[in-house]
Amino acid sequence: MKKYLIIGIIAVLCLIIYRYGFLIVFWLTTPKEGTLSSSEKVLLEKIKIENHAKEVLREPKYNVDQPKDTTVYKIIVNKVPCTSDTLFYRSNAFSIKRRLDSIRLHQNYYKYQIFYECLDGKEYVYSFMKK
Repeated sequence: MKKYLIIGIIAVLCLIIYRYGFLIVFWLTTPKEGTLSSSEKVLLEKIKIENHAKEVLREPKYNVDQPKDTTVYKIIVNKVPCTSDTLFYRSNAFSIKRRLDSIRLHQNYYKYQIFYECLDGKEYVYSFMKK
C-alpha cells in the first residue's frame, strides 16, 4: 500500500512539473525591475503634480541601472487633462529634459522621449537628445 502511495505522489509531482515547469523557468529568468534612484522618484512625483497626471511611468522597466546597449529613456505621463495648447506640453517636456540631464543617468541613454497620454485619447510625443 505504501508503495502505491509513493508512486502516486511522485506521479502527481511529475505531472505538476511537466504542466507548470515553464512558469518556474519564466520566473527564474525574468530580470528584476530596476530600482528608482531618489532623484528619479522626486522627479516623477514633481511631473505627476505639475501635470495633474494620474500616473507617471518610466521605461525601460528592466536593467535601468546598467543598460547593456544604447537605448532611449522614456517618461510616460498617463491620463493628463490635455488642452489644445501643445506649446505648453512642448515647453514642459523640455523642462523635464533639463531635469533629466541634471540627474545624470547612465551614459548608454542617448535620447529622452516624453509621452503625454490624454484623457480624450490624444497622444503627444517629444524627443530630445541627451546632453
